[in-house]
Amino acid sequence: MTQEIPFTIAFLAGVFSFLSPCVLPIVPGFISYIVGKSFSDIQNSSKKENLKLLPLIILFIIGFSIVFIIMGASIDFLSDFFL
Repeated sequence: MTQEIPFTIAFLAGVFSFLSPCVLPIVPGFISYIVGKSFSDIQNSSKKENLKLLPLIILFIIGFSIVFIIMGASIDFLSDFFL
């Protein structure tokens, strides 16, 4: 039995899970870790300096996404293999 889930539903589920009370509080910690500054330093810096941080944040998101995409694809492959 295979069910097709529309892309929009999957995307919205990911957005809602990101906004959950378990995940949202750790976002400032992730950003601080990525850029090597405290959250108050980021808030006090100028917009021009903050734009320099954007590529680092985007690269982190891409890397994080690639890891989970590979994990999901490997589980899908293994479930097809064993079932």
